[in-house]
Amino acid sequence: MKIKVSVIVPVYNCKMFLERAIESVISQKNFAENELILIDDGSTDSSPQICDKYVGLYNNIKVIHQKNSGVSVARNNGVDAAEGDWIFFLDSDDYLLEDAFDKMFSHGEADIMCARHNTNSQERSDYIEFFEPGKYDITSIKDDFIQMLSSSNQFFFTCWAKMFKRSLIIENSIRFPVGRAYAEDMVFVYTYLRYCKSVSFVKDEVYFYFINENNATSVVFKSFDVQSFIFNWQSDYFKRIDCDYKKINEKLVSTFLYHSFLSLKTAGTYMKLFSSVKYINEILNDVQFYSLYTTSNEYKMFKVKSDELLNKYIRKKRPFMICILYKLIGIKSKFLK
Repeated sequence: MKIKVSVIVPVYNCKMFLERAIESVISQKNFAENELILIDDGSTDSSPQICDKYVGLYNNIKVIHQKNSGVSVARNNGVDAAEGDWIFFLDSDDYLLEDAFDKMFSHGEADIMCARHNTNSQERSDYIEFFEPGKYDITSIKDDFIQMLSSSNQFFFTCWAKMFKRSLIIENSIRFPVGRAYAEDMVFVYTYLRYCKSVSFVKDEVYFYFINENNATSVVFKSFDVQSFIFNWQSDYFKRIDCDYKKINEKLVSTFLYHSFLSLKTAGTYMKLFSSVKYINEILNDVQFYSLYTTSNEYKMFKVKSDELLNKYIRKKRPFMICILYKLIGIKSKFLK
């Protein structure tokens, strides 16, 4: 029987959430037309047994048991094992909402179909600020599409809540980068988009993104290296496509500096003194950050005294003073509550 959608779920020590994710796929309409591929990435809890249980119950569920190699290898192996026309990625601690696949195809088939999601977090990214729901020829929305990709909107940073054409992945040898702990989704999706001629934006929510304290993206205190990677990778990406690179790069720099400040603030506010000073020092001595900051025109106007002090301490590379400044700001905020 021809398989329409292959749902790929990387699995690693997720026994608390795994059955919920699996059942959300099984409960979809026409599940019999699709397949579920579970990739056990060397789990040491009962996740492998849960996978095996469902394989025994359904002939369109299969499991790959592999040694622990990371989420990129797991997803890549899932793609290699897939037989469906379409690929859908589901994280093991998330789940599908009702009629997810029917909704994904609500505007017909496109090279990539993107839906909205729900979450238990305050933060979410969406396409709404750029596009109305519907199907588009990418060449007809090229400028707006590039603006979205180069903005601080992270809608295309994730591979979930999107439907990918398997033939495009295979023909163009698109893979998740092995060895990266973060932003591997972005690399895959942005690379895939280079080969897309059409896109559809689905108005409905089809996916629930569940934030838990063990989720990798919720424990990134030392995020500067992640932001540096994203900035450098995107900078190279936009150099290789037809766009106004100078204008795009200004946006990338602005976003990079903004997230760098968040890294400074996180380190100064939440890390212990020694670790905080050490990490802030690493950021200040990053040649790329320091050069971009000192030549930027964005941070020459100061709304409050603390902004002026922060600017002074960054330019003079005073990590201890930056740390103390954020500690004092944190104390002041507590007293003002």
